[in-house]
Amino acid sequence: MIRTILNVKGGVAKTTTAVNLGAGFAKRGKKTLLVDLDGQANLTRILTGRVFERSENTIVSALAKECEINECIYPTKIENLYVIPANIYLFTIERYMLLNAGVGVQQFKLKNLLKKIEKEYDEIIIDNNPSLNLCATNSLCACNELIIPLSIDIGALDGINATLTHCRDILEGIDGVNFDFKILVTMVNRNNTDKNIIAELEKIYGDKIYKNKIRYQATPVKKSGLESKALIEDLKSGVAQDYRAFIDEVISEN
Repeated sequence: MIRTILNVKGGVAKTTTAVNLGAGFAKRGKKTLLVDLDGQANLTRILTGRVFERSENTIVSALAKECEINECIYPTKIENLYVIPANIYLFTIERYMLLNAGVGVQQFKLKNLLKKIEKEYDEIIIDNNPSLNLCATNSLCACNELIIPLSIDIGALDGINATLTHCRDILEGIDGVNFDFKILVTMVNRNNTDKNIIAELEKIYGDKIYKNKIRYQATPVKKSGLESKALIEDLKSGVAQDYRAFIDEVISEN
């Protein structure tokens, strides 16, 4: 299964969701690959604790045809969990693909790369930049399922509407693309306002909303990022407990 984590709106816990879903799969015995498709490379830093140089093999190198995709895969500190890192030069590759949009099928570059290795993994998860660029289109064309993290704040509905509109355009406009989607509500405050908004979302999207929601707790999330650890390894915080329950829900749906 190839899943992509995407929302055009930033600050909705995309990377946190990608890291912890991947770690959760790995800790349950599934060989899992995380692909960093965001030039900010936050996922890469969390999982490896470092920044990758342009000369090193990353998703940038693979998309530029400078190396094979299997040469870009690195183990992490978590057993069964591997990562294809990114760096700031991914934005350069995005520009290159746009300039060469008329040469070949640029939106399938990632899918064609992952075809070479997907049978080696039980799960592949792609983290994305918060925009609807060509990298995001590549990610959607490569996946079987889209997970949209949705935070309860101003602009949340605009973000999900823009994301779903882009998805519909891809599904209708590009042959051979087929994926489902689900929405993960994140950064929830325990108050009536957020409860009412969630109730309205569930009326609109029904079973497309995951039953488990992720509460807002900034300190444990920030701490796990600074320590280059998966949040689900924190056995005390409520937000880590929420992510573990979410992972159980995803696995049960499989």
